[in-house]
Amino acid sequence: FAVQQTQQLKVNLLERPIPEGIQKLNGGFESWLEGLALAPSVRFGVETAILNIMAKKSKTTLSALINPDHHTTIRLNGLLCGNIDEVQAQAESLLKDGFQALKLKVGGNLKEDVEKVKAVNNIIRGHALLHLDANQRWSFDAAVEFATEIGCDACDYIEEPFKDYQRIPEFFTKTFIPIALDESLLTVDFEELKSLEGVDFIILKPTVLGGVEKTCQIMERAKQLAISPILSSCYESEIGILTLAQIAGTTVRDYSSGLDTLKWFKKGLLQKDGIIEKGRIYLDHFEDPLKLIDFDLVTEIYDDIH
Repeated sequence: FAVQQTQQLKVNLLERPIPEGIQKLNGGFESWLEGLALAPSVRFGVETAILNIMAKKSKTTLSALINPDHHTTIRLNGLLCGNIDEVQAQAESLLKDGFQALKLKVGGNLKEDVEKVKAVNNIIRGHALLHLDANQRWSFDAAVEFATEIGCDACDYIEEPFKDYQRIPEFFTKTFIPIALDESLLTVDFEELKSLEGVDFIILKPTVLGGVEKTCQIMERAKQLAISPILSSCYESEIGILTLAQIAGTTVRDYSSGLDTLKWFKKGLLQKDGIIEKGRIYLDHFEDPLKLIDFDLVTEIYDDIH
């Protein structure tokens, strides 16, 4: 489906000149692409391509184009998964690599998850923040039990502990552990966030939300509510990850982003080995990543439309 939409774009966009000021991300892309019903990942690709062209013409970077007060060093969450021994070993390795924040998947067996959290905290001993992600797998009562067992100082936040986001204030009152929303952002009315005490963070995945413009608009609204946005990936290539890092660079504060997913790939698209250094992405090391692409690994989408 995404391939078909990408093929069709050549026809659909030929007669649509790029509007002036579209880089302001104040609705220009929405008007320009109106009626095309693009998949979120395709929309992200189109907006990224246009913004990179505009940035290159202006002899600047994507993050500087969006926000002149950007930062160029992006801290990352180091991902932990596996049994207790595995997550302990991963935590030790990531700390040695310079990571200052770790993210542990929970939401399975409650007792085992509690033991994992305690084991990881015994490794990091305050040298890194611990973030937890339950993917809505617990019931409300199980989430409260888990939070009570680990204690409010065991983690920086828990991402999506249960499905019913309206019970977040009750959870926060009982546990004092802040919540990060991810999946719920696709259904929750943004105005409802004002009344949800305990929601301190939102996890933003531009390839799911539907592009750079929508993501930046959500970031601005979150700022008004004193909620911190955190950029996260859906297993994009290095080019996608670097774009997400550029967007993360436009945020007011450099919260650790969820971009440590490239290690699950056997091979990358870039001729350069690795884009993560000491738990960070240094954007000034990749001002023109397109020059580093190994095009032998890229599949061309042929235009069969006449």
